[in-house]
Amino acid sequence: VCLDTVGLFFSALVAVKAHTMSLDEKFSKAVWLIRNGPPKADATNEEKLEVYAMFKQATVGDVQGSQPYKVQFEARAKWDAWNELKGKSQDEAKQLYIDHMAKGDPEWENNALFSSMPAGWKVGDK
Repeated sequence: VCLDTVGLFFSALVAVKAHTMSLDEKFSKAVWLIRNGPPKADATNEEKLEVYAMFKQATVGDVQGSQPYKVQFEARAKWDAWNELKGKSQDEAKQLYIDHMAKGDPEWENNALFSSMPAGWKVGDK
């Protein structure tokens, strides 16, 4: 009986593990929802820049190129925001992105819109 209990425990553990999403899967879900969900009406420019920076750090890594001139307002703001994450790993940036989603909506992973998300969708897909 004891061995049966141990066997059931490991079977349950394997089943739970199989349903746990990887960091990349969660990140893809978060990106898909931001792209396809309703726009956040009260999002500030600062918040939009933070999301942009986390996405770029997660998908590209450290900021590249030289800092744009101050008169290039949008390009400079994006570069500066991304540069603030310089040195963070891509996985750290993905986790920051996911945490940002959870902060705004703790139930984001259960959003009804995911029913229309194409199976296997990944960042980079249209």
